[in-house]
Amino acid sequence: MPQCLTKYHGEMEYDEQATLHFPHGLFAFETETRFVPIERPDLRPLVFLQSLSTPDLCFISVPVSVVNREYSLALKP
Repeated sequence: MPQCLTKYHGEMEYDEQATLHFPHGLFAFETETRFVPIERPDLRPLVFLQSLSTPDLCFISVPVSVVNREYSLALKP
């Protein structure tokens, strides 16, 4: 399994299939294109999005269902 270095979670293994790829990066972080989600049972429902190229970059996020239980994604053709 591949490993990544993180500032807040130390060195950790991750599943390559769990990698999130943002082809154009994230707003204001356009060069950061690959992240891995980190879930810690003791900190649920928080999910950490750890950059695979920059160990110091980690975003804190929450699943949308925590904010709005009725949220439904609707895709149009």
